[in-house]
Amino acid sequence: SNFMGKGGTLPLAARVASCCAVLGMLSGFCMGAAPTLPRPPCARFLYFWRHMGPILFRYWLAGKRRGEGREEAEERLKQMHKIYAPKVRHLFGELRGIWMKVAQELSVVPFLIPEEYQRELRKLQDSAPAARWGDVCQVL
Repeated sequence: SNFMGKGGTLPLAARVASCCAVLGMLSGFCMGAAPTLPRPPCARFLYFWRHMGPILFRYWLAGKRRGEGREEAEERLKQMHKIYAPKVRHLFGELRGIWMKVAQELSVVPFLIPEEYQRELRKLQDSAPAARWGDVCQVL
């Protein structure tokens, strides 16, 4: 079987899992690098997976559906993207730091994530939540 999806790109689940794996590695790397942060990086990692895990699970379940045509499956995925893209944007906005930077980068690379997610994550480019001054002072 061919692992690549339509147009020679990785299937959505593989792309999302790859992005999440990178985030997981980055958060593990940052655990020892920022001991003065107001919230420990491992807490951010756990918060990420507590919110992202159910979303990924729903996509996985959607991929296991049988008996529907290609158009119906694509329409269902588009509906899921519309539902979950704002939630993912909000999650990355709450986590800030490296998480938000990764989301900003994902928003400008066209082949990694669906268009609905790109549109939502682009909002983090110019309307990212401002950092609290007390947090900035602690890091400095």
